[in-house]
This record gives sequence, C-alpha cells and structure tokens, in this order.
Amino acid sequence: NPTAASGVSLGMRRIFVLLVVLVASCGQAVEPEVPAGLADSATPTTTAPETDPGHRVEPGVSAPCGEQFPVFVDGLDRGDPSNVHGIPGPGPDSEPAQPHQLVSHWLGDFATYELRWPPTDGSVDVTDWSTTTVDGYPAKMEPAGQERLTTVVQLSDSGGPCSHLALEVYGSSVDPLPDALAELGDAVRDGTELEAFIAAQADRFAPAVGGAEREVGRCAEPLVVELDGRGLVVDSAAVEVVERFLHDRLAGRRAEDCLTSSGLDDYQRTNGEDWPILCLHECADEVAVVGPDPLIVEVSGSGDDGLYVLAVVELSDGRRLREQLEVVAVADAAGTHEAHIAAATALSESYVEWADAEALVTTFLDGLADGDYEAAALLLVNEGYAQEVEDRLGDVYTADPVALLESFCRQALCVEPYEIVGPGATSLRGRQVVVRYPGVDRAVEVPFAVSMFEGQLTVGSLPPDR
Repeated sequence: NPTAASGVSLGMRRIFVLLVVLVASCGQAVEPEVPAGLADSATPTTTAPETDPGHRVEPGVSAPCGEQFPVFVDGLDRGDPSNVHGIPGPGPDSEPAQPHQLVSHWLGDFATYELRWPPTDGSVDVTDWSTTTVDGYPAKMEPAGQERLTTVVQLSDSGGPCSHLALEVYGSSVDPLPDALAELGDAVRDGTELEAFIAAQADRFAPAVGGAEREVGRCAEPLVVELDGRGLVVDSAAVEVVERFLHDRLAGRRAEDCLTSSGLDDYQRTNGEDWPILCLHECADEVAVVGPDPLIVEVSGSGDDGLYVLAVVELSDGRRLREQLEVVAVADAAGTHEAHIAAATALSESYVEWADAEALVTTFLDGLADGDYEAAALLLVNEGYAQEVEDRLGDVYTADPVALLESFCRQALCVEPYEIVGPGATSLRGRQVVVRYPGVDRAVEVPFAVSMFEGQLTVGSLPPDR
C-alpha cells in the first residue's frame, strides 16, 4: 500500500476526520460545477450495464455534478474490477442522498464505505488542504462523531460544490473506523486510471502464456484450491504452488504455468543483473540448493486478494535470493479456483530472518532482566533510534541512553518473565517478534520490531509499562 510526499498519509493509523458543513447562500441558487477535465475522462469503457455508474443515482434525484464519480475505488472487496463503482445509493442506515448528490457505497467487514459527490449540504469551507492527500488530491480530516467518519477531497480549487468529494465510513464501533477510512482513502484512484486498472486486474487473474519450448514440470498440473472465509487461497495451497514454481524454475522446466500474466511480467521486466534480482530461468545455473527443496518457503502476510509467500534460495556465491510472491485464486468458467502467482518482488538484503530476529530480541530482553543496560542499549541504536524508542526513552541523542534505559526499567516490565509467541508482521526492512508477558491479572502481547541497516540488526521496541 502508498504515502504522500508531504503531510500525513491517509494510510496512517492515527486519522483525524473532518465533519464537513457545506454552506450555500440563503435564497441564492448554487450553480453546480464539474471539475474541468475530470468527469468526461472517467468513463469506464468495459463496465457491465448493471454496474454502470450512470445508474447509481437514486430515483428522483438528479446529479448535476456528473452521472459518474470522477474517481473510482480500487482495493475494496479484494480489488474486484466489477466492484470499482460500488452499490448505487447510500448504505444501510445511512442518511438519504440529497438532491443533486451522487452516492455509492461498499459493505465491509467492520464498516460501510461511502462516496458522496458533492458532500452533504452545500459547499466546503476549508482553507488548509495540506493535512493529507488522497491519490494526489488535497484532503482534510478532523473528528466527526463516534460512529461516522468523513474526509473531504479537493478535486479542484475553483470553490464550487462539485469541486469536492466526501469519503465516509460508518459502523457500530468507532475503533475500526479510522483504519476503514484509511483503507478507503488508499483505494481511491483518479478516474482516468480506470481502464488501465481493469486491464491490470485482468492480467492478475489470467494464467500466463509462455515457456512452450521448455519441458513441462510440476506447474503443468493445475492446483485446484478451496478458498478461506476471506476469499483467499489457503496457506497450504499458497506454499505448495510456490514450491512447484521454484522446483520447475530451478530445474529449467516450464515454471510459467504457475504464474499469471502479471506475475510473468514482473520477471520479464527485470534484467537479472541488479541486486536484489528477479530471475526466472536465468538463475538456474547460479543456484546451489541442498536437496530438492528451497531453503525457506513460508506465508508472510495477506493482501486484498492474495497471500504473500516468502521464498529464499541460496546462490552459488553464498548470497541468498529472497522473493515475496503473491498467490491468488484464478477462477475458470466453471467456477473452479486454481492457485497462481500474480506478483513477484525481490527483497533487499535488509530482509530479517526469523531466527535472527528471535535471537536478537531474546538477547535484548535477557540483558534488561540481568540489569546489563549498557549491552541492551547497544542493540537499540544503528544510524539512529526507532521512533518508539525515542518517544519512550526520552532525549537519546543528548542524554546517556544507558541511564535512560535504567530509569525506564523502573516502571516497565524489564525483569518480569516473558515468552516468545512467534513471528509477527514482516516487511522489506524488518519483521516483528511477538512477546507475551503473563502478568498477574492478564497476559499482554507486544510486537517487538527488528530491522536491519547496512548489515546490522537493531531492536525498535521496548517492554510495556507496568
């Protein structure tokens, strides 16, 4: 998922949302205005009639801003292209659409997502649009109640009511709503990108064509799968298709049969020389695999429509080739699903192995328990400190970090028993080690961040307060 170059990204976890009061002069007609170059350019050329945005206005409600939104929504409901325009009209228990307002919604697991154009009640009185951006458009957000959150996007600076678009989420609990709003904001795209998005999505779910000159291998046999409750491939199937792919790839067989068109494109776009590298068949002569299997194949996370699998093999010169492969379910005409690899990313040398992360956190926590604050403090710093460490320890750059750590441990769980639960989230620059503190009243689980910079591992988290 994308961060703005300046300001605060809508994808950040702490979100403040703007309750918009749109003001129109009493007795004075407000002339609707369509942002120049937006409405006409967003026409979806491949949308089925039942999802055509021109049919999304409620009966009896006109939409002078346009018969379709100047943006579309990518990424909700696993990025399904048929869902980019949502369901016509307001969602369940939402306020009715106003005259001259275009409304569409999506039903999520924790909230309902909604677009309104123009926003409710008039024009927007906002002077500072620097808070964040939504797909490059300025946006403004502030608190707006307990069960409904709103952010307003500035489509143009003309000031007319149609120059603004409202993104809203609502539900029974405020807790997941900021995350839901972040998800909606991250999924909004300019309407001019719609045709390219639909084409790219088609490539993600179309089996690759290629490698006809090679001998067939394990990938030639379709891997029919069942889907989990989220509509994703189950973990075991995701691992199996990656293992098949690596076997055929390293044996010089037709590994293309395990890929979708977009997955094959990822390998074909790279030159096989820059490190870290992606290589399909070019690496076969350089790989030294002990036994028939790669060193590591493990599920490392999930996305909107696929599971991420980490694959690690060792090259003959001792370097390890790390890749993150996204496995999706490809449906045929009969509705049967097969597992294929839709995306490949070469991971940098800063990827942190689980065993190394676990050992580092154990060493750090044992050092705190033994009162060896000097040794523990060294594990917190590299070119700098993680933000959590700076926030909780204090001025680590001018004060003595050893003394700060000793003082911190007087009110934190530094000497209490702990146990390593297992791996948490992974990323290109590090991973988390989940630690449980049994406690007296209840157990507390804390993810400890471990990252690597220029070959050195550091801890980016501290024990919880007592």
